[in-house]
Amino acid sequence: MQTKTNHIAAISKKLSSIHVIILFIVYMVFSWVVGGRGMLHTEMNVRLPAHISGKPILQIIFDADSMNLGGWEARQLSFLFDVIDGNFVALSIRLGVPHFRSFTHFLFTFIIMLYMWSFLTRTLKLDRLLSLLLIALLLTTPSFVYAYYYRTSKIGVSLLVIILLGEMYKVLKGDIYLGIKIKKPFWLMLTFLFATLGLMLFDVLGGLFATVIIAYLFLALIYKPDRNKSVALAGMLTGYTIWVLYFLYLGPAIMLATTGQKADTAYLTDAPFQYFVGFLLIAIPPFIADMAQYLFGYITQSGGAIVLAWMLTTSMWLTLRPKKTALGTSTQGTAVSNSERTKPKFLSKLRSLISRYEPVLSMLFILGGITIIYALLVTRHAPILWPDVRPIYYIMPAQVALLFSVATLLARARIKWMLKFPGMHYFTIVLLAFFLLGNIRGSIYVKDVLFHGQNLDIAFRHDPALISSLANIHLPGFEPCDQVATDPIYQLFSKP
Repeated sequence: MQTKTNHIAAISKKLSSIHVIILFIVYMVFSWVVGGRGMLHTEMNVRLPAHISGKPILQIIFDADSMNLGGWEARQLSFLFDVIDGNFVALSIRLGVPHFRSFTHFLFTFIIMLYMWSFLTRTLKLDRLLSLLLIALLLTTPSFVYAYYYRTSKIGVSLLVIILLGEMYKVLKGDIYLGIKIKKPFWLMLTFLFATLGLMLFDVLGGLFATVIIAYLFLALIYKPDRNKSVALAGMLTGYTIWVLYFLYLGPAIMLATTGQKADTAYLTDAPFQYFVGFLLIAIPPFIADMAQYLFGYITQSGGAIVLAWMLTTSMWLTLRPKKTALGTSTQGTAVSNSERTKPKFLSKLRSLISRYEPVLSMLFILGGITIIYALLVTRHAPILWPDVRPIYYIMPAQVALLFSVATLLARARIKWMLKFPGMHYFTIVLLAFFLLGNIRGSIYVKDVLFHGQNLDIAFRHDPALISSLANIHLPGFEPCDQVATDPIYQLFSKP
């Protein structure tokens, strides 16, 4: 076992960012081979003409009737990237290689890969092969493989969620682990401000994730105050406040001035929240297990539940030995100020308890936060629970957060166990490789579910005849079949 581990360590040392780029190329090829040229949502019959209309960009992204079925959710940043995707699709059609794939999805995925590689190898100091396998797991989930031209909001939220989680981790652990570089206060605040603002301008789901991260930072600041936490929290709250003002006042004013439309917030404010508790307790737990199974080997739902249980039990095992620097010890008590000595004993015990069980409390907070987020989301949009919708799109940000949690667990386990027992490190790599093979198999299997699912078949159309006709649309004398000839997308591009 030692020889095998050393051999793997030798391979791992040779890996670099070049291999991340190679992995991205492999991912694009796999996505294209498995997902083909894509499917088209019926909403694109309205949105694609708007995307390529050539109107001023503000008039396009504030046109709620075309972009958002008439609703106002203040997510213009995602609409901007939707326009880029629409023009990318239109360009491919004009060049004779039609497809309905998302350029923005691949671009943001590449940025996620680069950020995660840097965070996993430099901040968490994980083995490079282990880091590459973790990234590959994310890329082979159905939600990343089937990157179609629809909306860029969820991949945008995924990108900013991993950045916020990573930067928050650096702020929280910068005083514990040497080598973590913390930005100067000004840049630190700007990072959290613009990441939070961008998160919320991409999607309402981003606002829910921002709320959970703010709550975590706030509790961390109360537990152990320091300047970096205060600056990061101030940045997030500032970004949050700017979005609220934009949602209530600035955005509706711009919409009225550019399109003549009034902001309609009924989609957000009229949600049937009386069903929230029911969704939270009954529907969402198996939904979260599904998120885990699609990320870790496309195992069964019960297997996904086992993975989540492993995350919690591993967090507990990491608390078996008290930290030497835990609050409330006698050695630390002699060094604190008189004001600290006068604090109530229960507060000191509470801090000691938090310090002792911080890994499991953090894991419970993250999993609990994801559960509440999606219970709120499902309360507003129940189709998320449909079997042929579950594997894709909506769960991307949650899967990024789950992978982040697993990575931080492995980083803790590396310090406590893997350095002492190399065989455990070897086993982890083999297990992740097994999960990766399961993901590849599962992504191929999901194709049939997506293309022929009972619910998706209503909203999406997978029409090879349309693709073929669009490829030949400019050939002299070409005549499509009657079904394609009446298709709004074909008619859009058949005009001189």
